[in-house]
Amino acid sequence: MQTAADPRCAGHRASLALRREYKTRRFHLVTYLQLVHVPQVPWPRKSTRLPRPPMPNVDMSDEMQQESVDIASAALEKYNIEKDIAAQIKKEFDRRHGPTWHVVVGKNFGSYVTHETKHFIYFYVGSLAILIWKS
Repeated sequence: MQTAADPRCAGHRASLALRREYKTRRFHLVTYLQLVHVPQVPWPRKSTRLPRPPMPNVDMSDEMQQESVDIASAALEKYNIEKDIAAQIKKEFDRRHGPTWHVVVGKNFGSYVTHETKHFIYFYVGSLAILIWKS
């Protein structure tokens, strides 16, 4: 009677054949990967300005829109908590454009606001939504 460990067993011979084939294919794959030349791509330089994010709803001048994105980006670099990000954006808008600005920062919220004409913006930075308006 033959056992699985017996070299004369059909299962054992098939297993040895599969191992040889695997080793051969693996060798060819490794050899191919070593011969393939992968060009070196330089890392992009760090930009001081972020690209303009999509603006789902805006009633604001183009200059003020860019300023909003810049202020929000600076706040996002400085703080991690949404409440602190919103407070920093509000302080900066109050300082630059006069008082009574309101800011909401978050990933999931609804809103319905009344705002002054040309003083409203709602945009995303990554997955974070930012709503800024003046009343």
